[in-house]
Amino acid sequence: MKQIGKEKMQEIAKEVFERFPKAKKVAVVSDGQAFIIDDGDAAAKNHANNNIYGKELSLGTFLRDDVMTKESKKHEKTAGELVDEIEKATTIEAVKDILGDSEYKTVQKAAKKRISEIEEAQEIASLIEAIEQAETKEDVEAILGDDKREELVEAAKTRISEIEKSKNEDTNPQNEA
Repeated sequence: MKQIGKEKMQEIAKEVFERFPKAKKVAVVSDGQAFIIDDGDAAAKNHANNNIYGKELSLGTFLRDDVMTKESKKHEKTAGELVDEIEKATTIEAVKDILGDSEYKTVQKAAKKRISEIEEAQEIASLIEAIEQAETKEDVEAILGDDKREELVEAAKTRISEIEKSKNEDTNPQNEA
């Protein structure tokens, strides 16, 4: 007869707790047999001592709060994993979803930083769009203002060049022969 270990016993206990939401305490015998023992463990002990295998089996006892808490903690992410996910997020909503109710200071700091980066990228994209739609050099300069961010300066130079080229084409029509 093959006997199961403590880890497998805990898995069986978890399954019992999931099927029986009012159960508070479960005993699992090393042959895989489970017993709800809220009102005593006599049946579980009897099975462990007097079974068809003719030998005493080990018995594991599990409390709902312990099993279900351990199980949920196994799936919790570490601060490092959360920070990695936050750094890869592309929207503020995604950052907030990843952050959740995490109490890790490093995760909160990473989320604040990433939200700031995303907001800046959105602002730059909005200003570039406005620059690209400007109709005069003065409009471009007004949108750019004193902003020295490289992306904006490049977009402004490109748009001013396009506007000047367009003016030159309008004032110097090609001679037709």
